[in-house]
Amino acid sequence: MKKLKIVSIIVFILSAILFGGYIAKEKVAKDSTGPVITMDSDSIAVSINDGREALLRGVTASDAGDGDITASVHVESVGPMNEKGERKVSYVAFDSDGNVSHALRTMTYTDYTAPVLTLSKNLAYPAGTTNLVDGFTAQDCWGQDITSEIRVLFTESKNVRLAGFYPARVKVIDSTGGSFELPVNYEIYVAQAYNKLPALTLDNYLLYINKGEQFNALDHLNNVTINGAKYTPVEEAGTYGVVEEYEKGQERTIDLNRFTISGGVDTNTPGCYEVSVSLQDSVYETGTGTVRMYVVVKEGGAK
Repeated sequence: MKKLKIVSIIVFILSAILFGGYIAKEKVAKDSTGPVITMDSDSIAVSINDGREALLRGVTASDAGDGDITASVHVESVGPMNEKGERKVSYVAFDSDGNVSHALRTMTYTDYTAPVLTLSKNLAYPAGTTNLVDGFTAQDCWGQDITSEIRVLFTESKNVRLAGFYPARVKVIDSTGGSFELPVNYEIYVAQAYNKLPALTLDNYLLYINKGEQFNALDHLNNVTINGAKYTPVEEAGTYGVVEEYEKGQERTIDLNRFTISGGVDTNTPGCYEVSVSLQDSVYETGTGTVRMYVVVKEGGAK
């Protein structure tokens, strides 16, 4: 019995030694070095409509043990766009031993354009209003509605629900991190007094024009409502204030030279401009009505 016990111990020790040697051999034999990812360029340019497979162009991977493992390369992530319009692409590759390698390169778009804001009303809201993006919509360069991504950033920390004028920036960000900002001035008014003023309407409250293109704010004036009556702007011989012509069924019109323009647009310099069109009602004495429009001069033309 004693001899059997000794033999069992010896067998156990030898088994442990052999198993340990096997494990050591496996560790030595197993590759612990990650694959090598190679790129033909540090940057790549793609279309906004290209899929992720386009980002793999020029990317290969190899491993000392497995050879060519380019098929294992995947796009791990695409970072947000920076101010230069660049995004960082992260690649990952795996070998058969489970080793992982990563690589980065810069990606740019050949046809990307910033989000576009549209505005369908004058930036004037009654006191107490909380929805200050009412009238704005936005679309990205893929044609997707991103109105929900619009934010209003006020220059000063004030209670903007009270009557007054408030400078702000209306900003929209798309899925790439690209953005567009429009500097504006919000008018918050007391409805009882404001609604008595002449009400001017435009065909466009946010206009994009080409660099060098001619611009005249009065070309975008649709009509004006004064004392409850709507008038169409005309070059001359308007019927504003001529009661006899109203009685004959004549169309209500008003001379364009009665309107005042403040602010200007330098169409040779890209940027955002604010222009105001005003009318003082000298006939019915309801006050002075003003409407503001914003003009974005685009380098190379509006998109």
